[in-house]
Amino acid sequence: MKIMPAPPQIESVPSWPIMVARLGGGAGSEPGQVVTTQAFARLLVQAEYDSHGAFSNSTSIYTVPQSGVYRLEGKVRVLDGSMPAGYSIGLGIDRYEGDGPSFFWGVSNPSRQGVINQRVAYFDAGDPLRLCVYADHPGVPNVGVASAEFTLDRIR
Repeated sequence: MKIMPAPPQIESVPSWPIMVARLGGGAGSEPGQVVTTQAFARLLVQAEYDSHGAFSNSTSIYTVPQSGVYRLEGKVRVLDGSMPAGYSIGLGIDRYEGDGPSFFWGVSNPSRQGVINQRVAYFDAGDPLRLCVYADHPGVPNVGVASAEFTLDRIR
């Protein structure tokens, strides 16, 4: 467990980082990105708002500008009908692309499939955060991602 240091005596809440990055238009029929199944893939979201300029559109990595507690949220929707019922899809927001305690797994349904991952965590300045997905569908080599969103804001 990481013990969080006491906040500075003078700190302006409006100066805390806020970021929103998105991929695709949300329609379930056109892919914003195609990912290889049965492998972890970084989602290539693009910043729509970044209060501190800490998000790289070329790498889709957010470099934490200030140590603190952050609220993170990730969303992903695969193309309608591309994941048959019973297959798994996972979504993570972390320093790496892989499974772990913060990676959220869901089970697909036959029509629309989306996954949301929310969490609160402490990060140090300089930590690289990214949104990644895993589509566990052994019958096809690729799955289209219709839309994705990665948001964060510092809360303490």
